[in-house]
Amino acid sequence: MTDQEIKCIPEVTIPAPCIPLFKRIQPKMVAALENQGISPEFELPMPPLEKDERCAWFILGWVVFVNEIIQNLNIILHDLVLLPHSYLPSRISPKARLHLLTRTYFYEFFRFRENLAEFLYGLRLAGVIDKSERKQLLAEFSKEFEEVIQIRNTMVHGHSKWKGEDHFLLSFATMLDNCGLYAVEKSSGTVLDLSKPLQNIVDKHVQVFHREGCKMPAVLQAITTQISEQLLPPETSFNPDAAVSGGTAG
Repeated sequence: MTDQEIKCIPEVTIPAPCIPLFKRIQPKMVAALENQGISPEFELPMPPLEKDERCAWFILGWVVFVNEIIQNLNIILHDLVLLPHSYLPSRISPKARLHLLTRTYFYEFFRFRENLAEFLYGLRLAGVIDKSERKQLLAEFSKEFEEVIQIRNTMVHGHSKWKGEDHFLLSFATMLDNCGLYAVEKSSGTVLDLSKPLQNIVDKHVQVFHREGCKMPAVLQAITTQISEQLLPPETSFNPDAAVSGGTAG
């Protein structure tokens, strides 16, 4: 599989109501940068913004964070796809790399839930949603999350998904390598080529990871759109300061 054939998880887009506000914010940011410069901590100066502009900025921060997770997932998918063709030059066990990429995928995936909880907590502090609405949104998100938890428990803790001929060959070759030995083909005497069993395993992993990964942007896009429509009308009571200065999510 080439880079062109690697399927990527789509990113969340900025809700349409935010776009005109960003056009208003841009010259203010430029003016603040020209007047104040970059701080010693290398932070961009934040100019005074109107309430609706601050709401849009709050949403932007959420979308950027979500898309960072999606980009990380796509990096993992990319590395998984290339693993059957890239393991030979490295002395690192292909089994270890496969397991690490698998565990890292789930680590990144679970950040969706953590980030959403923090985002909704900020909205609750700001008075945009109440505790019951936050609980309902998290519950709706969790429905899409349940299958991923089951897949993770199977893959990470090692049950049927880690068994079969392909996993056996990978584990056997790794065990021999740890002893300073290597497996050879009985018929030809050549060193055992792990690219085929790796390819079989990777194909199954990528299919599942891509399918589950694509569910998240759809759910999070719907939540983002819903929240933006609540925040941006003039009658909103959103207070960005409360959302930013809140404590730990609860």
